[in-house]
Amino acid sequence: MAQTAGTSTWGAIVRLRELIASKFRDDTEAQQAVATLATNPSDGNTADVATRIDRAASTDPQFRTDLQQLVTLARADRTVETIVSQAFDSAKQVNIHGDHHGPITL
Repeated sequence: MAQTAGTSTWGAIVRLRELIASKFRDDTEAQQAVATLATNPSDGNTADVATRIDRAASTDPQFRTDLQQLVTLARADRTVETIVSQAFDSAKQVNIHGDHHGPITL
């Protein structure tokens, strides 16, 4: 059961990344902002990408719905919920509790 929950949560996070990448597919400036965040995860870069996602969600109801559904699914796992709430609600930084190895790309 726990493995299934973890798999569906991870799937939601992967789909969330794919949804955002697809939304910004034709926006070179947004793609650059995401790439910059991946290599330099500062508060300013995180806020820049969060603002772009928020702007896209405010003008595209389907993107907003898909985004909300995936975030809700990811939050179903308490371990991931801590990460998602920091990234989604605060939209300033991601706080990781526990061990983490390697880069985090949102």
